[in-house]
Amino acid sequence: MTILITLVLPPGGDAGPFNLYSNTDGYVTPFATNVSAAALIAGYTALLVPDGTTIIKVQSVGVCTNFVNVPVNVLPTTTTTSSTSTTTSTSTTAAPTTSTTSSSTSTSTSTSTSTSTSTSTSTSTSSSTTTTTTTDEPTTTTTTTTVSCIEGDLVLANETVGSIIEDVYAVAWFIATATPVPPSNTYSGAQGGTNNPISVDLSILGSVSCISLYINCVKIESIEAPVTGTYTFSAVNILNADSVTITLTETGLCSL
Repeated sequence: MTILITLVLPPGGDAGPFNLYSNTDGYVTPFATNVSAAALIAGYTALLVPDGTTIIKVQSVGVCTNFVNVPVNVLPTTTTTSSTSTTTSTSTTAAPTTSTTSSSTSTSTSTSTSTSTSTSTSTSTSSSTTTTTTTDEPTTTTTTTTVSCIEGDLVLANETVGSIIEDVYAVAWFIATATPVPPSNTYSGAQGGTNNPISVDLSILGSVSCISLYINCVKIESIEAPVTGTYTFSAVNILNADSVTITLTETGLCSL
């Protein structure tokens, strides 16, 4: 398959170059290698994507070794056109004189007269229709989620249009990131590291949402958030120099 992949990287990042993998073989063999960050930012057209691919893993193989899994959406488009053809023919004999006309869009009448003063009338009608169906090449849409990675900070990214990140906390965890975080806003601040479960208070005012925890740009856990309440990530060792990001999106489904 041929797929257009676009990647959004934070300013000043050192990610890349990248290898691209398909979920059809469990992300074992890359179908494209050493793709530059500039090429992915501008929009990279991958020509050798294995048939049946539904998820592409974009793996940085340079100084930064983070990766992101990008779902592939295939939208087939079918266009139908129709045409109508008209054919007209005329024949003439010497004696007696008879003219016959047939058409797919009209009815014709002909009259002939001989010396015996007899009259004959004939009528004919024909119609033909040709329909041609053309199927365009499938249209591929790639969606990429951008995660801000700031060393030593906690970033709270609310990508919804109606829900609110009310509060984020854990036992003995120092954080300087302001809350609540309103829709379509991102707040950041210093964090002091923790190895305790992290709880997030949410006010869900729209569609079923997904809340995800990233450490150093790597997704650790995702939780579906269908209603207002408190959602808790499992305990994980976080250092005070780590980049911690929590995102809230209106996807309706969560996946690692």
